[in-house]
Parts: sequence; C-alpha cells; structure tokens
Amino acid sequence: MPWNALDSKLIERVAGVLKLRSQLPALTHGGRLPLYSDDHVLVMRKTHPAGDVLVAVNLSGSERTVKLPAATFGDRIGAWHRVLGGEAPRVDEGGTLAWTLPPLSTGWAK
Repeated sequence: MPWNALDSKLIERVAGVLKLRSQLPALTHGGRLPLYSDDHVLVMRKTHPAGDVLVAVNLSGSERTVKLPAATFGDRIGAWHRVLGGEAPRVDEGGTLAWTLPPLSTGWAK
C-alpha cells in the first residue's frame, strides 16, 4: 500500500501549520490588509483583536527582499517575530521594515 511511502517531513510541516493556525486567530478569522504585491511576492497583514500576523509568499525561484514603509506598521515596526518560514522581518537603516524571503517560500510573523 502507498501508506508505507508517506512523506514524513511534509506530514510534520502540515501538522505544524495546522497547529499554528489554531493558535493564531488572525490567520483564520482575521481581516486582510494587503501591504505589497508584484508578479511573484505577496505580503499581507492579517488583523485580529487577539493579535496581528504578517504573511508573506514568495513564488519566485530566487530570494526576494521586500521593503515596507514604517508608517504601515505604526507602533509595531520593530516588534515582529518569526512564526513560520525563514527569518523575521527587520528594521533596516532607512527605518523601513525589510523581509527577506527564500525562493518558493511562505513566512509568517507576529
């Protein structure tokens, strides 16, 4: 039977994503605020009274760094921490929020 050949890494990743979704109401019940998009990258802020989550998707085959103006985040500019994916967004020298996304990846930050 094919059950003996299941991809255990994929199963662990999906289980982790489902667990995070249950812990972060913004992902399932939050409002959506698009922050950036181009042909390969989408960044949005999922808003919820229990806490907001930044979601980024990079469909490009190369690493991409997205820079967002500080005004987009109000008092939360430097307070974002990685939840899923590569690195957390960071504040660069110019005061903008920069988020480097690996190729073909998804990132969440809260």
